[in-house]
Amino acid sequence: MPEAPWIRFTRYTAEMGLSPTQATQLVDNVPLADFFDRCVTASKNPQQATNFILGDLSRLANESGVQVAESKVRAEDVAELVALVEGKIVNSKIAKSLLERMWAGEGSPKAIVEREGLAQTSDPGAVARFVDEVLAANPNVVADFRAGKTNVAGFLVGQIMKASRGKADPELVNRMLREKLAASDE
Repeated sequence: MPEAPWIRFTRYTAEMGLSPTQATQLVDNVPLADFFDRCVTASKNPQQATNFILGDLSRLANESGVQVAESKVRAEDVAELVALVEGKIVNSKIAKSLLERMWAGEGSPKAIVEREGLAQTSDPGAVARFVDEVLAANPNVVADFRAGKTNVAGFLVGQIMKASRGKADPELVNRMLREKLAASDE
């Protein structure tokens, strides 16, 4: 006997912390809710699974006319992607790209990451080299920052991410950039 919609809605909101809007979107589409339940069972992170399923996967379903539950993306693949994001193996930009590639049938996210070297760079030494290169290449922007134009830090972060081909850990980039800019002020 399938779970009653109101029980599923209550489970999604009370136990998993989904918003009423998110829960309604899932409950109104039984195959999608079943897919979501399989993802959560495998990943144990309902919010991240919700973001992927109601965000990019639903967009891809709308664009292609193929329902998420009928696509080449398996619930286990979404759970694996959640684990890659939680483990900081990939960042959100790479995760979005992986979802599209999974949709196209290129395999599991872990296999794609390993095959193409897409793992996020969390090595402080490597990130420091990217930061140093960008600071050296943009002395005018660094001077603007020192002159009080702190909004240029976003440009520098973008340049660092570009230099790392999107693979640098964004939190580490921001922290190291702020540290180096603060140290150069002294």
